[in-house]
Amino acid sequence: MTLIAAFRCDDGLVLCADSLETLDGVPVPVRKLEPLDCGAYWLAVGGSGNGDLIDGFNESLQLDVEQWQVGHTRPVIRGLIRNVLIDFLENETR
Repeated sequence: MTLIAAFRCDDGLVLCADSLETLDGVPVPVRKLEPLDCGAYWLAVGGSGNGDLIDGFNESLQLDVEQWQVGHTRPVIRGLIRNVLIDFLENETR
């Protein structure tokens, strides 16, 4: 089971996740959240399930975020992320 939590604070965010992944039935330590500098924005993606799919989505989102202009509002960012997710689901998970 993966546990991920995010907390908004006055000066930013706190992100945390557990650090175990099961490979071939054996729990191994991993970093499940890795903050990425994407130019105008920072990105951290966490997920549970198929690690290859999570990593693939993370890469797709990172490439998209690196192209974003400064100053997007929360609703715009939500829509941009949604578009990347829909594209990923339609084209990469089949």
